Amino acid sequence: MLCLIPMAWIGFNVLDLGSAITNGLFINLGPALDSIFEAIIPPTLGAVKGFIPILVEGLMGLVILCFFPLHWSLYYRPDEITFALAIIVPWILVGVIQSALFCKTTKKGFDSGMAVGVGYAIGIGIIPFALSTFLSAQIGINITSIINGIFSGMTDLPYLAAVLLATLEGGLICGIFGAFIGSLKYNPEKMKKGEKIEISEPKFSKSKVPIEPSTKTVSSKASGSSSFCPNCGAKVLPSDVFCPNCGAKI
Repeated sequence: MLCLIPMAWIGFNVLDLGSAITNGLFINLGPALDSIFEAIIPPTLGAVKGFIPILVEGLMGLVILCFFPLHWSLYYRPDEITFALAIIVPWILVGVIQSALFCKTTKKGFDSGMAVGVGYAIGIGIIPFALSTFLSAQIGINITSIINGIFSGMTDLPYLAAVLLATLEGGLICGIFGAFIGSLKYNPEKMKKGEKIEISEPKFSKSKVPIEPSTKTVSSKASGSSSFCPNCGAKVLPSDVFCPNCGAKI
């Protein structure tokens, strides 16, 4: 959120937000304040001397950014494109820088930008409005009504509505450009989800062992065919144990 202060300084000093907001009544407020700070801040402060003008002018620019919605400039200053740019550019720079430093996805870039807008909406809009309402009840003076009257004269909106619109519009701009930078940085690792991992098992070669022919002779009984007597050569049956011709054992 603090990054918006130096970015608001750019809008206030470089793009002359003060001149745009006063319709040219006051011009070059930033350089004028620089001259004043140069004269009143002693040189002994060193680097602080250059930091103080940026801080003060940045806070002034921040107030303008949070009090004047973008649609107000487009409606009441349609011919002054510089005014619209002075409101848009600081929010764009915050979104780009913040996302480039801290965000790596589109969603984070958008969320961080919107968080800046919501944070200022709460800090500058809701909390002061609640305090003014509380003080109005305590002291019996309607401070809220006075503030709303001032803002209605400047922005045609009551205080809370003007601040909420300005900060949320800015947060949306910041989030859009933050999301863009986050999308450029998004580079997920290539992970194959749901892929089955096949574990290769060692393949053993099945050696074909040759089956040696049995040395046992098949008996004639198993063969079921007739044979001849080895003694006399007479024909015998497979069921014969002795030769019916010579009586020799088969």
